[in-house]
Formats: sequence, structure tokens, C-alpha cells
Amino acid sequence: MENFVKIAKKYNLFLIVDEIYEKLTFDCNEHYCLSDIIWDVPWIAMKWISKDLPWPGARCGWIETYNTDKDKNFADFCNSLLKFKMVEVCSTTLPQYVLPEIYESEDYKKYIKQRIEKYKKRADLAEEILKDSKELKIIKPKWTFYLTILFDKVNKQKDFKIQDNEIQNIIETTLNWKNRFDEKFCYFMLWETWVCTVPLSWFNSDYDGFRMTLLEENETNFIKILETIKEFAKNYWE
Repeated sequence: MENFVKIAKKYNLFLIVDEIYEKLTFDCNEHYCLSDIIWDVPWIAMKWISKDLPWPGARCGWIETYNTDKDKNFADFCNSLLKFKMVEVCSTTLPQYVLPEIYESEDYKKYIKQRIEKYKKRADLAEEILKDSKELKIIKPKWTFYLTILFDKVNKQKDFKIQDNEIQNIIETTLNWKNRFDEKFCYFMLWETWVCTVPLSWFNSDYDGFRMTLLEENETNFIKILETIKEFAKNYWE
């Protein structure tokens, strides 16, 4: 992160940083915000409360601008953004106004600690279930509630076949030869198992795999989901 700041300072750039998940890291001692090291470089922080607050349906986000006094072009850019967004969408002033009191409350600190502990436990559980899989490789998370799983045997592909010819045709019509393997895998696994995952290629990733969440409240169900995915991959590559 310090190197990013050095590059921005050297070439007279500003930084845009996504800090939406900053409160959901498993080990706070390993987490740093850009504000800890930014110095005098202009930057924008993107904030969002739908991830770390128990507010069902909340889609409240905003940007924070720093060091606008260091660069007139940057200041003009930020002002144009703010004016445009205030015209286009509703203001998030009130939620921002109460956030300091929420974040500083003991109830919130207990709440966020419990969530982090749950996600960390889910990540440990996923690692335990998939550790002996010859087909799947888990990328164990250190923050938030997403789990990434890679394919170990992606180069050994074969056709997907399911018993329902109509559904087979629908999926094959949706997909084509240009689709990456992970897309095909996720589509067919969804039909066969009812387990919904998101292919990594949809995130512009060069790796073949998929992403799922750690949000399942019922631990028994979470274990069943992982075991189902593991079994589907095993059966495919047998």
C-alpha cells in the first residue's frame, strides 16, 4: 500500500480505494486502511453500510474525499462527482450522521465480533471439508463472507450430461464454445444439485473456479452444501 502511495505521488495521481469491507477482517492486526499511510496524496474512499450493519435492505453508500486542498484538478473532479450524484440519487446524509454513534457503541462491537467469528469458523469448516479433495482447491479467506474455490483438474474436461434432455438443451443453448469451463460447471451443478455459485470468470479472473458465500446460518446446511459441491466435482472427474 505504501508503494501505491509512492507511485501516485511520483506521477501526480490520485487513488480510489474500496473500503467497504474494512470492518469484516478476521485479524484486525493485519489490516490497514489507506488513511493510515496516505500522507498528502489526494484520494477517494468508497464506503458502504449494507455489509457491516444489521440493516435489512440497506443499499447506502457514499464517497469520502481526502487532501482536496492539495490539487485543484482533484478538487474540481470531486465537486463535479458530488453535484452529479446529489441530483441523480437520494442523499445518505442521515445514515452518515448517526454512524459514529453506532460504530462506537458496545452493542455494535459485540455484533461485528460475533459475525467475524462466525465467518472465520465457516472458512475453517470449508477448509476441513475440502482439504482431501483431488478436484477442488480452497482459497481460504481472511476477511468478509466470500469463499473462493479453484479447480485442480480444469485441463481434464469432458462433456456435462444430465438426464433431463430439455434442461440439457436450455443450458447448452445459453452457453457456447466461448464460455469458460467454470461457467459450464456452475450452470450444470446448479441444475444437478440446486447449489448456486458464481464462476470466477464473471469477475474477470484468469483462474477457473467459483465463488460462494459463508452466510448460511445453519451449520448443518453449510456442511451439506460443501459436501454436495465436493461430491459433484468428484463424480464429474471420475
